[in-house]
Amino acid sequence: MDIDSLLKYDKVDFWIAGLKSGSSRKTFLYHLHAYLRWRETKKRGTNPDLLIQECLDGTQKILIEHLRILK
Repeated sequence: MDIDSLLKYDKVDFWIAGLKSGSSRKTFLYHLHAYLRWRETKKRGTNPDLLIQECLDGTQKILIEHLRILK
């Protein structure tokens, strides 16, 4: 997946619309793209819409699972 294709996802588009114009939007896209590539190497889900929704739901269980992945 390339960086420009991330904008085709509804949640990514919604999230980015809430950020300041300019470099913060580009930075977010680059970080999200890098994180998704990293998740792919760990055999984890790489759908940005699902990942953003998971983060927005933000339960303790989700937080713990994300921390386990980082270890």
